[in-house]
Amino acid sequence: MKLTENIIKDILKDGKLVEIEVIKEVPYQFDNYYRNMQRLAYEEYKVIEEYQVKNEALHQLPEGNWIKQCKWQELKNIK
Repeated sequence: MKLTENIIKDILKDGKLVEIEVIKEVPYQFDNYYRNMQRLAYEEYKVIEEYQVKNEALHQLPEGNWIKQCKWQELKNIK
């Protein structure tokens, strides 16, 4: 599990509410796996930087490319 998933799991275990907001959708363009992952990471970095400049989310790190290339290829073939 990724760090974020573990944190959410611990919060839910304590009976607390987790509210998630999609800030920006970054759809796959399916032109190139590495370009798609870079686009996603770039948008994530921009949002993290925005909050860290405000002295918030100081321990936040990007999730990175969580989707493996084989899964991306499967999604591309579906489109």
